[in-house]
Amino acid sequence: MDMMKLENFKKKCTRDEPVFCTNQCPLGVDVKKMAARIALGDFTGAYKYYSNQVLFPEMISRFCDNPCQTVCLRTKIDEAVSVRKLEKACCDYAGTKETQKYYISRKKKCIAVIGGGLGGLSCAVKLARKGYDVNLFEEKNGLGGYLRESNSLVPLQIIEKELGRIIQEDGIRLHLGTRISTLDEIEFDALYIATGWGGDAFGCGQGFDPNSLGTRVNGVFVSGSTMKRSESSVLIPMREGIHAAQSIEVYLKIGTMGGDAGCHEVIPSQLSVDITGVVKDERIVIENQESYTEQEAIAEAQRCLQCRCDSCMTSCEMLSFFEKTPKKLIDDVEASMNIIKAFTTNVASREINSCNACGSCKEACP
Repeated sequence: MDMMKLENFKKKCTRDEPVFCTNQCPLGVDVKKMAARIALGDFTGAYKYYSNQVLFPEMISRFCDNPCQTVCLRTKIDEAVSVRKLEKACCDYAGTKETQKYYISRKKKCIAVIGGGLGGLSCAVKLARKGYDVNLFEEKNGLGGYLRESNSLVPLQIIEKELGRIIQEDGIRLHLGTRISTLDEIEFDALYIATGWGGDAFGCGQGFDPNSLGTRVNGVFVSGSTMKRSESSVLIPMREGIHAAQSIEVYLKIGTMGGDAGCHEVIPSQLSVDITGVVKDERIVIENQESYTEQEAIAEAQRCLQCRCDSCMTSCEMLSFFEKTPKKLIDDVEASMNIIKAFTTNVASREINSCNACGSCKEACP
């Protein structure tokens, strides 16, 4: 059996490519999983998935600009699934919104974040939940950045309630009404500057790396908007803040300035989905003009196609019987052909002997 040929087959398989909506979302929201829970009436389960990924669910569900809907496969049939309205339904009908807490040992390093918009907040929350001491400095008397403006889609009481709860739960030290003039005023082992569009970079703009958001100053990262970088979505500052937190943690552990916090490129998913026979099903209209009822949300979630590539699985009785994807099957075959005694066994013996080489999977593969 030609093992190289098997490896080439495995590389060509697109079954594990990300679904289109999640791939397009700057925060990587698992829309497919969220919609599946809502379709079953499990709003609490859907909320857990959603809140873990967006950090500020009550706020994001009100102002997200829906980049996911631009690539929804349903647009080739009727209309995209109303994802943001489903997100809000998660928040409206979840039985409990308590998040599971884990014991995290406290770190000795101190992080400073300048800027209380969603970018700075995202970075601060992520690092605080990893056990770091985080000081957040905001020159205004409230958090939320531009969301606090009069034309905001998010009511002020929602902002105050959600951010107040998160700041308290995560133990972030908040310094409102505090204007920082020079970095000499604060102490930190690492710093994230997120002062908004064209804001103060405190002299760290020199040597700014747009891919990593790193600067020439060790441990100092600056948001893209501070450096006047264009943004394709209102969620980009949050994405940058979350990834900057990862880069800061790497810096604190091994001393290197890197990462991809500033990379906004979306590589199109190569997932192949057969929509032949999908019935046209118009988007559910909201009767009260504001938000879905529970039943409306369930009906809208059921419009989700749960995109996946399973042509080979459905055409091959052997694959269906053993419930193994092509990649898993190839891995097992390779393990069986290269047995290391005391570590592996002939895990794919039955599969190898069951396949009659009919070629149906090859014909079905897109």
